[in-house]
Amino acid sequence: MSLHPVLRPPRRRKVFPFAATDGGANRPLRAGHGGFPGSRLRGRGVSLIEVVVGIGLAAICTIPILWLMTTTRTDTAKAVNYLRAVELAQEGMEWAAIGDVSTPTGRAQICGLSGSLVEAAGSGWRPVPVPATPAGGAGPLVYSAQYNQAFFFRTITVEDPPDGLPQSPYLALVTVTVWWNEGRVPPVLESLGGRPDRDRMVVLTRLQPKREVAY
Repeated sequence: MSLHPVLRPPRRRKVFPFAATDGGANRPLRAGHGGFPGSRLRGRGVSLIEVVVGIGLAAICTIPILWLMTTTRTDTAKAVNYLRAVELAQEGMEWAAIGDVSTPTGRAQICGLSGSLVEAAGSGWRPVPVPATPAGGAGPLVYSAQYNQAFFFRTITVEDPPDGLPQSPYLALVTVTVWWNEGRVPPVLESLGGRPDRDRMVVLTRLQPKREVAY
């Protein structure tokens, strides 16, 4: 009898494909599934609840962005109208500076540049020609159609300064007021002798020496 142990070949075990993360159970995979995490979701459609939740999340994320874009656009339009109003007021001050504020005729010519800068034209609006000659040009001054959206209205007044002001007999008080609206059409464009039907305004005032005063 031989004392040497008998060497037998190792017993072969049947190997099944298992899921990588199966929760601790070595179970064979079903047909149609792969061997990687999340493979069990294959072949399953999207439910109505998931679609509704996705649409709701997209709406919640989109509404603030749209609100921010609308607010930014509105604020930008207001800033542009304000800058245009200041520009129109400064222009009126320049006309008064080159005009004659010492005589009633000269004051009437300066104040005659007041009025609405927009007039009705059919179903729309068009700029009103201002009876002033642009520098280097000929004929009345016509503004761009972009000024129509705010319905600008400008008034220029030339008065004597209050009594008691030093050198008041030699000065004239010039006031330029520009009115406009933000997205609202005024029922009346012109306002003779009264406050224009506008929501916002810019006022510039200064004391201007009369022409007969020599310095």
